[in-house]
Amino acid sequence: MEDSDFIEVLRERLRETDTVPSSQGRVVLDCSQLNEWYQGTYGNGIDPADIALTSVDLAEYRTWLLRHCQASTAVRKFASIRAMLKLLAPAVLTSVRMPRIAVTKAPSPSGFTRKERLAIARGIAKLSVRDRAICTVALWTGARASSIAAVKLSNVDVRPRSGSVTFDVLKGAVGRTITVPANAELREALAAWIRERPPVHHDFLFTGERYPFDPITRWTVHDVWHRRLARQLPKELAEKMRGPHQARHALARLLLDQGVPLPDVAAILGHSSVATTANIYMRPSEADLRRHLDRAIGEEGED
Repeated sequence: MEDSDFIEVLRERLRETDTVPSSQGRVVLDCSQLNEWYQGTYGNGIDPADIALTSVDLAEYRTWLLRHCQASTAVRKFASIRAMLKLLAPAVLTSVRMPRIAVTKAPSPSGFTRKERLAIARGIAKLSVRDRAICTVALWTGARASSIAAVKLSNVDVRPRSGSVTFDVLKGAVGRTITVPANAELREALAAWIRERPPVHHDFLFTGERYPFDPITRWTVHDVWHRRLARQLPKELAEKMRGPHQARHALARLLLDQGVPLPDVAAILGHSSVATTANIYMRPSEADLRRHLDRAIGEEGED
């Protein structure tokens, strides 16, 4: 999909700044979402020559955002909106009130129910070969979006009965690798993409959709999971979809619920300490507590 005039102008202005490309990409992604909301609300996108955002608009957008993402993510998105206004409409920035967002400690992440997993699998099957592979990697390796974008073709081993994907992980100045075995579903999705992957000179597994087929960024992974996949899902499930990190949470909860030993789950997720895995994923989630209370009065929650 081509950029709107608003996003094209924003990209141009961002290129003139000294911010790093990843930060520019974040601003573009967040403001694209704002533009989509604006178009759905008013019937037309934001005019870069006359950005008519009001305090009421921003308050309404905050309400909409908080139905689709965590408060901490909404805070980041509003930081991007502030950066956009500073570049394109400083007068608007000084005249509007940025809404406050209370950030509370998030509960332990919940996974997907069996019914939701089946719906996600059906949705993934409707995507393009590349996007199907991206979502399947997220779903069955628990890799972060940045690791998925950076994975190399030479680090993918796909055979009929076995295989693996090795991710390069950089934390601070220290780099290490994480190798995750590939199950049959992942091997099939990867093999299908590798057969269709354009002939390029770089070694990155995933390429852009158009010539010159540059490597994708983590924002492409976000777009595929949070937008393209969500469009293929039932409305209630689509509204539950967050970023691709949600797939990491869901895999961890699935493995733990199936009785996989904690050290094994930590190894798959690439945690250097088992305590990190336990700290994040073994605390009860809000959905867990709700299920326990439902069962206490004889109601069975959905598995």
